[in-house]
Amino acid sequence: MLATICLVLCLAVALARAELYIVSPASGSTCQAGQPCTVNWLDDGNSPKLASIGVSRIGLYMDNMQLVQSIEPVDVSATHSMTFTPNPEAGPDADSYYLVFTSTALTDASGAAYTEYSPFFRLTGMSGTRGQPVASLTSELPVPSTLTSDTFVSPVTPSISTVTVGTLSTSLSPIPSLSATSGGATGGVGSSSRMSTSRSAAATGSASASPSASAGTNAEGDDGNSNGAGRASVSSALAVSCVGALSLYMICAVL
Repeated sequence: MLATICLVLCLAVALARAELYIVSPASGSTCQAGQPCTVNWLDDGNSPKLASIGVSRIGLYMDNMQLVQSIEPVDVSATHSMTFTPNPEAGPDADSYYLVFTSTALTDASGAAYTEYSPFFRLTGMSGTRGQPVASLTSELPVPSTLTSDTFVSPVTPSISTVTVGTLSTSLSPIPSLSATSGGATGGVGSSSRMSTSRSAAATGSASASPSASAGTNAEGDDGNSNGAGRASVSSALAVSCVGALSLYMICAVL
């Protein structure tokens, strides 16, 4: 009785921390000897994940960890369901049967294989004897060649794809060479030189024309002054003549 209580407590602790969560057979459910019994499990989201648990050996147990029937191994990360057929000789009718999953790939901190337990369920139609397991039913089954401890899918490393939108040329046109020779400049530099020369010549021409115009203006001014001076001299002479003539007339009148 004490052993059964201890087993119940151990199973309760295991279920409380379960990462591989076995949902069927459910607690109190019944499977029939000689008939397929469906087993379903889920990943409860806690670590370790099913991918880490991988290929696991499965056994049908009863009471205090008494193995009564070995079941073919399965990769719990590749499928979430399986069936097994209870052998009638495995034990008597009882409600203390349960399944144990033992990982072949994962161990705990102490080095022991990672294990998970199903709830207790009942088997009926059994003909075996409690505590007297059959050796042919409890021998360890080999892992099928189709299963390995590395069958879980490892995380995929994301790949980076490159999309070419267009091309951009980074080459630069050669810089034209500059020549110090006045007649040797070509292209844009030569044009610039000629343009500068034209502007300089035009400016020089304008500068030369301005003094000429000024000289012309001054010459006209001088001519005008000379003409004015001449006219003033003539007027003065006429005035003197008139005064002289008038004086002579007055003298003659007195005499």
